[in-house]
Parts: sequence; C-alpha cells; structure tokens
Amino acid sequence: MKTVSELTLVAVAAVLTAGPSAVAAQDEDFEWSGTIARGDVIEIKGVSGNIWATLASGSRVEVVARMHGRRRDFDDVHIEVVEDDDGVTICAMYPIRRGRRRHNSRRGPNECEPGGWHDLNIRNTDVEVDFEVRVPAGVRFVGRTISGNVEAEGLDSHVLARTVSGDIYVSTSDLADVSTVSGSIEAEMGRADWRGDLEFATVSGDITLSFPDNLATEVEFESLSGDMDSDFPISIRSRSNRWIGGHIRGTIGDGGRSLSIKTLSGDLWLRRAR
Repeated sequence: MKTVSELTLVAVAAVLTAGPSAVAAQDEDFEWSGTIARGDVIEIKGVSGNIWATLASGSRVEVVARMHGRRRDFDDVHIEVVEDDDGVTICAMYPIRRGRRRHNSRRGPNECEPGGWHDLNIRNTDVEVDFEVRVPAGVRFVGRTISGNVEAEGLDSHVLARTVSGDIYVSTSDLADVSTVSGSIEAEMGRADWRGDLEFATVSGDITLSFPDNLATEVEFESLSGDMDSDFPISIRSRSNRWIGGHIRGTIGDGGRSLSIKTLSGDLWLRRAR
C-alpha cells in the first residue's frame, strides 16, 4: 500500500526588502515527522543540495527540507512524501524539461519512488534543497543526491549513501554502502560481518574506511593513480602495477567475505575504528 503526499510549508526564513536582490535571498522550510518500524527505511532523494543525517533521541523520524535560491523558482520545486510497506521516501521534486512527455504506463518520468535515482532529464532551476534528518536507532537510512554532499553521523543502523558530485561521510554502528562519482569517501563502521560483497567506489577522490579489529575479508583495491595504506596486516596474493593504474588483491585475517575498493584518482586508507 503506497500513499503520496506533499510536505507542508511551515516557515519562510527570510523576507527582505522589495527588489531583485530580495527575490534571490529567501529560504523556505518544510517539515515531516513520523514513526517508522525498526528495520524499515527512511530514504531521502535530492537533486541539488546536501543531505545530513544524525541519530534521533527518540523513536520518531524528523525531516527538515530547506529550500533556498531564487524566490521566483520556488514554485517549480516541491517536496513529496511516499509511504509504503517498507518505510518512507521523501523527494525534492524538480520540473522536467520542456517537451519531455510523460509515460502512459506509469505515473511519470520523474516520480518520487523508493530506490534508484530521479529522472535526470530535469529543467535547470536555481533552487537547492538541503535535508536534515533525525534517524532513530534501527531505522535504515538511504540518502541520494545528484549534486551535493551526503553526511550520516553517529547512526545506529545500516546506511546507503549515493551522490554524483559531492563527498560522502558516514559513521554508524552498523554497515555502510557508499559510492560517489566526483568526491571523497569516509566511512566508519561498527560491524565487519557482512555477507557477500561490500563495495566502495569513486572516480575522483580518496577513500578512507574504518572497521572493527575483527575485520576478516578478501580485499581488492584498484586505482589509476593512488596508493593503499592499511592498519590491518594484509597477505598480498597479487599485485600489478600497469602502465596505467594498479591492482592489489590480498587477505585480511581469515578472509572469506569480499571487500572491493575502486577509485580512478585517489588513495585508500584502511583504518581500525576508534
């Protein structure tokens, strides 16, 4: 069962004197709060703007979406909430480009839906939407934006973070799944018992990963122009220094599960969690 609604405007943070300069300097805030069951997800999907998540003090998820930019463009952007059996998805909805026809077989090409990315065929709009999220313990957090940073600090649940242009910082007592295209990655995790494969990737940026002392994994590191430094002893199984790029495979502890780290231009640091 899925329900869709829009967040209510609760505040206009700045109203300046009349004139073009005032039009360019106003902010608007939207708020949503609700209860999400442990194991379910709160997902934030942005386009232009940062996402910042911290641990909630209680059992309610709290979301503030702050829209800022040119006042004349505010009407083109709205915040949409989708509730389904797995949790809640909150999206910054931007207009599609002119001439883009909506699909007849679904609600439209740029809809707020759980998982995946927004439709990237959106119209240029001088509006950014920053999200602040309070995430209760046990509620999974997903943060996706196209242009902006994603930060999830001190969470007590699984974290998935994605951006195209921006940095990602995650610290959680659980595990994290993180990737960016242009930016650095820093992830501190409180568990090292994932199943299957765990991958971290960026095209341009450094990657710093922190794990508990009991880390045991088969590790694979690829970089076009970067080095690897590890607090954990690694038994190197293969190392190749090609004309362009390098590739290292090795084992930490007893091995078993797979850890893949890829960066086109950047270094890797494997650290013991504090």
